Amino acid sequence: MGREDFLERKFIELNELKSRLITYPEDYKENIIEAFRKVCNQIEIYLEVSTFERYNKMNEFINLTREELKLYDGKEERPAYIVVDGIVYDITESEEWKHAKYLGARAGKDYTDLFKRGKEECMTMLSSFKVIGVIKENMK
Repeated sequence: MGREDFLERKFIELNELKSRLITYPEDYKENIIEAFRKVCNQIEIYLEVSTFERYNKMNEFINLTREELKLYDGKEERPAYIVVDGIVYDITESEEWKHAKYLGARAGKDYTDLFKRGKEECMTMLSSFKVIGVIKENMK
C-alpha cells in the first residue's frame, strides 16, 4: 500500500468517526474518541517510520564494524569518525574535536566510556557532531 493510499484510508476513517461522534448517542462517545486516538496513533507511527526511511536514504547512513571504524582515523585525507553508544559520528570538521586531540583522543575509536564518564561538556560536544551511521554489531 502506497503512502497516499494509507493516508487517504485513514482520512476516510477519521471522517467516519467524526460523523459517528456527531450522530451517535452520548453513550458511544468515549469509544468513538478512543477509536480516534487509535487512528491518530497509527498515522503518527506511519509518518515517523516513513520519515526515518526517507531521512536514512537522503543521508545515506552507514553501517560499520568496529574493525572498519579504525580506518576512519582522519589521517591521509580520510574522514574522522568516532563511536559513542553504537552510533557513528563524523568529527572531521569539528573544532571541538581538534582541541580534544591534545588530550590524547584519536578518531577511529569507540569513546562510549569516556563520554559516559564525562561531564555536561562532553554531551554538548557530542550533540554538535553529525550522526552518520551505526556499528553493525549494535543492529538488530
